[in-house]
Amino acid sequence: MLAEVVAEALKADFGAIPSHVKHLARLTGTNERTVHNWLLARNGPSGTALVVLMRHSDAVTEAVMLLANREDAIHANKLQKAAKILRASAASLIDCLDSQLNG
Repeated sequence: MLAEVVAEALKADFGAIPSHVKHLARLTGTNERTVHNWLLARNGPSGTALVVLMRHSDAVTEAVMLLANREDAIHANKLQKAAKILRASAASLIDCLDSQLNG
């Protein structure tokens, strides 16, 4: 089950073209054949490789959290990202208004 879920998440975030396979192999310190097997859901990544993939892929992180019944963590992560975007947008708007008023 993990292999299938991770395969779908990897395809969603990275695709399955050869250059992406090479990129994933470099990220995780594995060989291309291993990554290809992940994408075909023949097997799933090891613990260390899975953590690396979760660090670089929101889709993999979300898939693993769903398997662990941690929807709360998914929602908290999405709220945190939305708040970060909102803060950046507000700061940009304030800078823009400030430059127009004082310009």
